[in-house]
Amino acid sequence: MSVKVCDRSQGKLEVVSKAMDFAAHTIKICDNDKVFPKRHRLSVNADIIKEVKMIAKLINRANTKRSYEKRLELQEQALDLTNDIEIDMEIAYRTIKQNFTEKKLDYWLKLLLEVRSLLKGWIKSDAKEHNKSLEQQD
Repeated sequence: MSVKVCDRSQGKLEVVSKAMDFAAHTIKICDNDKVFPKRHRLSVNADIIKEVKMIAKLINRANTKRSYEKRLELQEQALDLTNDIEIDMEIAYRTIKQNFTEKKLDYWLKLLLEVRSLLKGWIKSDAKEHNKSLEQQD
């Protein structure tokens, strides 16, 4: 059972916003020649940009679904991609360490972990609501 928009907590809307912020920040980093030289654009940046955009899209799609099962599937796909992009971010850092400070990486990872945490909280909240509605049907 879906939670009505007016009954939703800020958290569900916040995860959409934070995913968009993370995507925008990531694209800015990846487009910065001082951080990512052009020679690394195809080998490193392409996957990162594709994944970060997909995370935002999946979270946004999940936010529009009424069916718990469909929403959960999209949420889990987004969660899986947060794990994938974390690996890509680490690979990028190791590849271009000379241009990428640890402080920049830490901030970038903080944004990712914030999205992941909010997404996990949303999944947990939805599961509680779903179980509650199933109990009420019995």
